[in-house]
Amino acid sequence: MLTENEKHELKAFLIQLWGVEAQQWPINEKMFDVTFLMLEESKKCSDLMDLVPRPMPVGANPSSWLTKEVRKAIIRQLKDDKQHYFLCVQARKLRWKMRFLEAANGF
Repeated sequence: MLTENEKHELKAFLIQLWGVEAQQWPINEKMFDVTFLMLEESKKCSDLMDLVPRPMPVGANPSSWLTKEVRKAIIRQLKDDKQHYFLCVQARKLRWKMRFLEAANGF
């Protein structure tokens, strides 16, 4: 059973992702499960995004810049507090819409 704080956090996340449509959705175990599954799928994208080099500054030495970027990418992969890139979650959003609507309607 979700605590009130967990319900509040989940609702805030869903509203951020879906907008006003999510304000009417019931926050329950089913909605939590669907959210969890979507985030698990988006984690794959986020893990790959960690490996993408950041833009090279103007005038930087390409070889030393690339070396630093590889080290930074490895560090991002090793961080304990794995974060999801919002872009990755947004990309999954439309694929998962029907499942969210089913959860909101008790199916």
